[in-house]
Order: sequence, then C-alpha cells, then structure tokens
Amino acid sequence: MDYLNKPDFGRVPAYLHERRMEAEARARAAAAAESAQAAQRHHDASSRVLELDGKEVATLLQHVTAKRQVTQAAYMRLPCVVETPSLLRTKQALEDELSALEADLKLLSQAQRIRVE
Repeated sequence: MDYLNKPDFGRVPAYLHERRMEAEARARAAAAAESAQAAQRHHDASSRVLELDGKEVATLLQHVTAKRQVTQAAYMRLPCVVETPSLLRTKQALEDELSALEADLKLLSQAQRIRVE
C-alpha cells in the first residue's frame, strides 16, 4: 500500500482534533472555576470584619503584656557581652519582637474598640 498517495497523508487525525478540543474545553472550565473560587474567597475575606469590644481589647492587652514579659525575661538572660553570630541574631530577634510588642501595647492601650479584618 502506498501511504504517500493517501488523501489524508500528513494530516492530523480527526480523533486528535476532538481530544484537543475537549482538553481546551476542560482547561477553560477549570480556569473559570478557579476565577469563580478566587472571587468568592475575595468576597468572603472582605465581608469578614470583626469588631473587638472593650473586654476583648483588655484580654488582648493582658496577653500582649504577658508575651512582652516573657520576651523581656529572655532578653535579660542574654550575656552582657554578645560576640557570637548566633547570640547577635538572638539579641536582634528579641529586640525586634520587643519593639513590635511595644507598638502593639501602645495601640491597644489607646483604643477601646478595634476592627480586625
């Protein structure tokens, strides 16, 4: 049989065209579902705003104060002379955490109600 002289020689078979179309349709459906899920997540995230009242703020303030005391105690246990790289990193991490806790304490002590997104 002479395959070079067949009328469909060199052409993509019809079943491969159909499979490609089906795969493209699945990909479009998956992309549409993903964008719909992303839009739903965005909507859910924007609709969830919590408002903390005075009691919750006071409780949060107590927890942050306790965390600050624990961090301050760990900082005070460091040696007076800090020379090794690991101790320098530890000292810097504790100082960063203490400054963040101080900022949180300042914010919480000034506010009666807080909105959390």
